[in-house]
Amino acid sequence: MIECAMTTRAALPLLAFVIGLAINPATACAETAKRALSDWTITPGLVVTADYLSVVKGGLKRGARGLSNTDLTLEVAHTPSGWTLSGYVLHNQGGVFNDDYVGSLQAVSNIDTTDALHLYELWAQKSWRDGEAYIAAGIIDLNSRFDVQESGGLFLQSAHGIGSELAQTGVNGPSIFPLAGPAVVVQVPITDGWWTRFGIFDAVPGNANNPDRFSYVRLSKDEGALVIGELEHRTDAARLVIGGWRYTTAFEALEAVDPVTGEPLRRRDNEGAYVSYDRTLITPDTEDGPGKVAGWVRAGFANSRINSLSHYIGGGLVWTGPLTTRPLDQMGLAVAMAHRGQADRRLNPGRKTETVTELTYRAVLSETLALQPSLQHVHGIGEAVSPKSTWVAALRIEWTVF
Repeated sequence: MIECAMTTRAALPLLAFVIGLAINPATACAETAKRALSDWTITPGLVVTADYLSVVKGGLKRGARGLSNTDLTLEVAHTPSGWTLSGYVLHNQGGVFNDDYVGSLQAVSNIDTTDALHLYELWAQKSWRDGEAYIAAGIIDLNSRFDVQESGGLFLQSAHGIGSELAQTGVNGPSIFPLAGPAVVVQVPITDGWWTRFGIFDAVPGNANNPDRFSYVRLSKDEGALVIGELEHRTDAARLVIGGWRYTTAFEALEAVDPVTGEPLRRRDNEGAYVSYDRTLITPDTEDGPGKVAGWVRAGFANSRINSLSHYIGGGLVWTGPLTTRPLDQMGLAVAMAHRGQADRRLNPGRKTETVTELTYRAVLSETLALQPSLQHVHGIGEAVSPKSTWVAALRIEWTVF
């Protein structure tokens, strides 16, 4: 007797299956299994990124260091039902170059962190309307869903991944690299070209006392949540995002103290907002082909009575295919300006604004290998003891194993 498993999601109607089984049982079973398997997509990924950074002038001290970042991902998607499962393990080596050599408020490498192996993401998502609407739950990187600066992804400077005024917040930082925490995210389309998304994230991802643990999940009323929302409008040439965020728990004020106890006052208004606009300025014959020039700008603010930075503004230009013989290469120029609040400057006298300018070129050598030299100038580091001007040269190697 020939047996063949068939789920209710099988594409072949029951009647056709029975007829096919009567005519050619083996072929019918094989075709049914093939169709069932075709509904699933399994996508593994392994990407190794290495940075070699050197302070060539200024900084806390002259010197160089290598950093490495390994991303191991696995995504399983069932197309008919709209379900996706995703896992992500992250490994970093090299230590904290920025703290040891540069001393800037904004890290000159977006893979610069302590040596550790983390379970970075693990989530499930149910989608509708070809992915335009979804609900996701699990351990989620906030910056993969919110405050995404699409053109800014080219640069090594961390501020062009997530705005500096948002990245500074929280006890252990928000749910971003290198520690993500439990979250629920919902996206709903409003009308053609308009979306809204809303997320509730654990306010303290990972373990604040031991941030290098592989995995740590703890939900606590005392720690609270980070609530964030966005409104997005997208056209063929442009993308506008308006976002706002707030922590649900109280934080110590930088300056204000209780007149009776003398302890720092606790405030419940750790909040902020941001806006970003990304636009194609020069359109080639094909949308992403050689000669495309895109530009973006982003601005945001945070409560400076609680946080060191009061506001941030940044942006830049990205030229895809600057050489006709190298259509996949990209060249970019970007600026990130972080402004310290008055309370922080009174407590820690120093410069008001830190401005980082980056010039970079990403050369795609093959489908799996890219080289990216970068030069950054850091002006006005926010500590009075730091040199006013620092130059950092870097080379990034990105190897996509699979």
